[in-house]
Amino acid sequence: MENEPFVGFFGECPRLNRSFLEREIAGVVVLDPAHPVLLTDSGEISSWLGVSGVSENLGISMYRMIYDESLTKLYISYRLFFPQWYYRIKANFYQKIGRLKTVFVSELQAEPWGTKPLIEMSKEEQYVSFSPDQFRSNIAFARSTGFDRFYLWGAEWWFYAREKLGVPDFVDEAKSLWLR
Repeated sequence: MENEPFVGFFGECPRLNRSFLEREIAGVVVLDPAHPVLLTDSGEISSWLGVSGVSENLGISMYRMIYDESLTKLYISYRLFFPQWYYRIKANFYQKIGRLKTVFVSELQAEPWGTKPLIEMSKEEQYVSFSPDQFRSNIAFARSTGFDRFYLWGAEWWFYAREKLGVPDFVDEAKSLWLR
């Protein structure tokens, strides 16, 4: 319904107007009462408290390596800070207190996060934050969290990498996921 409406620390989005969001949700429920409403939130650096108060279904982002363009100007690996159990504990907590029914990974990092637009970066620059090995590692990590489903963020880039960078690994790895 809305992509990370409670994330105000990233991107160039207007401030959240909670009453407007609640009206949007109510409108969607009237138009389509047969389907659940889904909101998304940052898996790592958001508490999920706000989103759990307005939606029973949460899709979270899961990034393992980012470039922090606002504060440090450094690549930051989330591997040490956010282990598998971190996500599961948060999900279990909100499910136990009845604020969330479902939690899944709606945005698993499957493309680089760079210092500039990807088409301006060399393959080596892109591989700092996302390589074929990191792709496989991210998939394994997502599976180890115990969530029943996850969606990959970056499919268009896999084809760009194959066609423009001569790297078929990402498309091939993705194909293998669907063949298992």
